[in-house]
Amino acid sequence: MLKEILSYPRAQRNGIFILLLLIVLVLVLLQFVPLIIGHETYDNDKFNREVYAFINSPKKPPGGTQNKCRQIKKDTVHNVIAEFFFFDPNILPDEGWLKLGLNSREVKTIRRYIDKGGHFFQNKDLRKIYGINDSVYSALEPYMQIASYPDPVKRMSYKERLIIELNSSDSSALVTLNGIGPAFAARIIKYRNLLGGFVFKEQIMEVYGLDTALYAKISGNIRVDTLNIRKININEATLDDLKAHPYIKWKIANAIINYRTQHGNFYSVEDLKKIMIINEEVLRKMKPYLSVH
Repeated sequence: MLKEILSYPRAQRNGIFILLLLIVLVLVLLQFVPLIIGHETYDNDKFNREVYAFINSPKKPPGGTQNKCRQIKKDTVHNVIAEFFFFDPNILPDEGWLKLGLNSREVKTIRRYIDKGGHFFQNKDLRKIYGINDSVYSALEPYMQIASYPDPVKRMSYKERLIIELNSSDSSALVTLNGIGPAFAARIIKYRNLLGGFVFKEQIMEVYGLDTALYAKISGNIRVDTLNIRKININEATLDDLKAHPYIKWKIANAIINYRTQHGNFYSVEDLKKIMIINEEVLRKMKPYLSVH
């Protein structure tokens, strides 16, 4: 090919060489053009601010339509696509929450709330969910449509419907009560064993640390069955047997033993009234746990 080019007249050869030189120069310049004139950059932060402002605008959704937009939430580092639509938060599946732009952690929090008996009765109840901040709530609130439940039974959570029998329940059952953890459950069982069983559910407030406020939370979910109350036979019990009971102090236990030694067996629990230090109030508390045979 070079021989053919050299065989051309001088003017044609010069033209060919100049053309080749121009091609080389153009190729070289193309490599440096971006460095010389720069290139357009995408301002992601500006885009996020514009979308965030749109999402939080007070406009209501147009009737019967779905709006799609790109939503960047303050508490996430990644962009998400949010497809807004009308929904009932009480029956919306996890996939629906994800479509609305929530992340998986927020969806799990909502699912745990509902699985434990939680219920959304009004739109603002969504604010109870950890991670749902004001901006997220403002974006979702216009689309929430909570169905009404006229039957009060349907409004009751699982824990509200749960009834625990105090004298037969183990710790795994007791911890299902609102505010009762493993430590409280262990204390309840220990005190129940010392008593011989609960006669009245109010006695649970005698457990160390269980105050009236906590009792108010669980009182509707507990009951007692007195069929298997363990009783002490005052005609056979020793001093140690008697004073081990929470309601029988050492002085009372000693007085019972002394009276029995002097006068013989008791014919009825009411005979304890003959002991001077046992008044009506003391006998009332002890009586359910005492027997004469």
